Amino acid sequence: MKLSAGRVASLRSARSARRRPDHRARDAADFPGFIVYGCGTQGRAIIEFLRESSCYPDLRLTDDDRHIWGSEIFFAPVQPPLEAFANGPHRFVCAIGDNGVRRAIFRGLTADGHLPDTVRHPAAIASPSACIGEGSILMARAVVDTEAQVGEGCLLNTASAVAHHCEIGNFVHLAPGVMLGGGVKIGDRALLGLGAVVLPGLAVGKDAIVGAGAVVIRDVPEGATVAGNPAKALRLTPSR
Repeated sequence: MKLSAGRVASLRSARSARRRPDHRARDAADFPGFIVYGCGTQGRAIIEFLRESSCYPDLRLTDDDRHIWGSEIFFAPVQPPLEAFANGPHRFVCAIGDNGVRRAIFRGLTADGHLPDTVRHPAAIASPSACIGEGSILMARAVVDTEAQVGEGCLLNTASAVAHHCEIGNFVHLAPGVMLGGGVKIGDRALLGLGAVVLPGLAVGKDAIVGAGAVVIRDVPEGATVAGNPAKALRLTPSR
């Protein structure tokens, strides 16, 4: 079926409306520095690829652990948070695996006027029709397919795959090797463990935990913890 010129323009307009603005281009003068919050093991994996990128020449690091203040990680200095974010606003990414901690820091920094940046490893792939929220991180070989939607502050770890038309909430963590079938919905703050698989069209509720290697064949309720193949409920945790 051949689309009319008007229909093509309408589709392009709708697609553009779904996309987040590119703050790196628009606000570069207003947000000159770039700060990585979190220097633990997950943070170091993120710092390493950012340090090699020409997009982040003024890379600074911060962490709540006072024992590493004044040190360097991959030749980038580690500063106390108050010092790092002085004279802002600044662009930042929260490089912490724990969803709740990542969310709390993200919300505090944005409330203070700092700007979350979306970062992507050079070996990650995101469809041009996908929508990826501010402050989300795509690690090496992560894939976000056609018209998938990823919320803000998410962590898509190494070789995780988000198939076409998935909807991922805010502050979700997909561990390495997670595979989501087409049209899967993942609620806010959900955690999917190493190599977990969710079959097409299913939903995982907010604050749910899917264990490593689990194969999800039915919807997972909010706050549930499931594991196994097929995945079965272990317990319910209060939803925040």
